[in-house]
Formats: sequence, C-alpha cells, structure tokens
Amino acid sequence: MKASCLVLKLGVLLLLFVAPACKKVETVKPVKDSKAGIETLVDPDQILVHAGSTRGSVDGPALQARFDCPTFISVGPDKSLYVYDASFYLEAGGTPVNRSIRKISCLGVVTTFYKVAGQDADITGMAVDKDGGVYISQRNQIKKISADGQKVKVVAGSDASYPRKYGPALEATFLQPTGLALNKTGCLFILDKGYNDLRMLSNNKITLVAGGGDSFNQYDGLPKDGIGANAEFDRPGFLSIDKDDNLYVTGGYYAIIRKVTPKGEVKLIVILDSYYDSDYFTTITQTTVDQLGNLYGCVNSAVGFKQQFYFSVNKWTTEGVYQELLALNYYQKEDRDDPFLPADGLLFPTGFAAVNDTLYFSNTVEHKIRKIALH
Repeated sequence: MKASCLVLKLGVLLLLFVAPACKKVETVKPVKDSKAGIETLVDPDQILVHAGSTRGSVDGPALQARFDCPTFISVGPDKSLYVYDASFYLEAGGTPVNRSIRKISCLGVVTTFYKVAGQDADITGMAVDKDGGVYISQRNQIKKISADGQKVKVVAGSDASYPRKYGPALEATFLQPTGLALNKTGCLFILDKGYNDLRMLSNNKITLVAGGGDSFNQYDGLPKDGIGANAEFDRPGFLSIDKDDNLYVTGGYYAIIRKVTPKGEVKLIVILDSYYDSDYFTTITQTTVDQLGNLYGCVNSAVGFKQQFYFSVNKWTTEGVYQELLALNYYQKEDRDDPFLPADGLLFPTGFAAVNDTLYFSNTVEHKIRKIALH
C-alpha cells in the first residue's frame, strides 16, 4: 500500500490519516546510548494525559473532556493552554466533529474559546497576546479574536492572494499564512507557506523579515541560509519564539529547524533528515523553548510503502546541539486494523508548549493532550 493512503497536510495538521490507524508494535524503553552519550529520560508511563479522553467535542474537567484532532498549542498570559482542535477526516467520508480553539485553564477545565464557522477555512496558525487576544491565520488573512472569544476582526490581508504585496496591513496579500508568534513588544511574526516568507505585522504595516522566493524545489536540496530576502524557506508551517525574540521555523519537507535572529539572519541549526520522496516523509512539527532556554520538538516520520511510523520527542539547545531523547515510539499499521485502534504513547505529536517545568504536547491522532515533567 503506497503512501497515497495518507493525506499529508502540512499547516494545520502534520499528517491526516485516511487509511487505517496505527497498530502498536513496540515502545522503546529508556536506554543509555554510551556511544552518543544520550539518555532517554522519560519512561512511557510518565507521559501522562493532561486533557482528553475519547474522540469527540466535549468541554468539562480535563480528563473527561473530548478532543477531535488537537494540533498546535499557544500559551495564554495566565499560562492557560489554547489548542486548535481540527477535524479528523475519514477515508469513507464522515462529518467533521470539531474545528475549534479549546482552552485548558490552569485549574484543569476545558472550554470552547472559539468555534470556526462552517463556511470558514481552517485555522493554520495561532498566537495569544499579553491581554488574552488570539491571533489566527485563516485562509489568506490574519485575524484577531477578542479575549472573550466573541469578536473577530481582520488585522492583515486583503481578499486577494495575488500579486504579493507588503505595506499597509489590510492591503497586503498572503498565500497560505501558517505559523504565528508574538515578540516582547507585541510585533506579530507570520509565516507564509505559499510565498515561502516570514513577515512582521507592526503599526498596521506588513514588512518582509526573511525569505520570499516564489518557489522552492525540494529536490534541489535544502533551502539556503542568509539574511532577509537572501534566505529561502520551504513551505514553512510552524513558528515559535524564545525569550530573546529568536524565532524557530519548522515544517516543510525536511526534518530541519531554522533559527531566525531579531536581525533577520536565518540559519540552519538542526538537520535530522534531508531526504524526500513520495513514499518517505520526515518533518519536525511545532517547537517550544522552556524557561531555561532548551528547545523541544517532535520528529515524525512515515515510510509509506511499509506503513511504518516513527515519533520521537527531542531536546536541543537553542543553537541546535542535541541534548536528550525524551520519548520514542514506533508503529506498524496493518490493512486489517480497525480505523481507530487505540494506542498508547506517542501518536503524531504536533503542537508543543513548555510551561514552567512541564512540556505539553498534542498527541493528535490519540485525540489527547499529554505532558512530560522536565528538569
């Protein structure tokens, strides 16, 4: 069975399955790798469920709540988690259960903060400001949702996608905006997967930060580093930021992390895989940086013709030095498997957020938010 059995949808979802779900074969226990000096710190039993139970869309106490397809995560000013809960599509059709921003309070209560209207496009990026307002990427515009979730307004992007325009925010054009991040002064950074660039919204103006090549061919090698418009991106999907306002870009066809400094210098800091073809796919999803300056993210791999899937949660320094393997799972999917066979452990982790001493992540196809204690 070829990888065409999968729908690979970068942006809102890393991978949406339209084939039978994964069958657990092996969970790798914590081990010491004396050659690399790397130790897996987390026993699978310590990867706890923070929120979610079975698939659905139900608010309430965290462990009784239901999620459909939780993806990227943002952190609010009170340390609440905002999770975009997308819809899990079935091969044979089916009704989407949810397209909502769900909020998990510090007290462990899940509420629906905002529901996407039926005619509107999926949300493809999200960031929460210091007042609790939520910025979202949606179709070819950037919108802001009020802190109470009741009002929505367009803050950037016209109705058109072509030609590419910067300048006054409401006259600028986007082509598939994705990841969002806010710096300390409230400037909003925006990835555009279609235009392969990184932009900034400040004082009601859109300016180019880096990238901007009209197209990038993944078969020509990795996107090049550089400053400003001299840098390249390859369908960037996820964006995170650290306390020094450095940005981290992931997504696309390669398992790489690019760091963008406040001066617009783009450099490759992590490369785990630079190979791509239609039956082999590896990428890094949303990353996050903790209060000590450690960078976390998940490498998700699919070997389509073998129906094998690998997920590993990793820790790096913000300069890309590999520190620790926190968790690793391997799944083998069989044709006869039930479409939603329950499985423990990692199952397509997508969104990540580090809050105090805890790493939270959306275990997307398990329909849950899980957590790992850090330090």
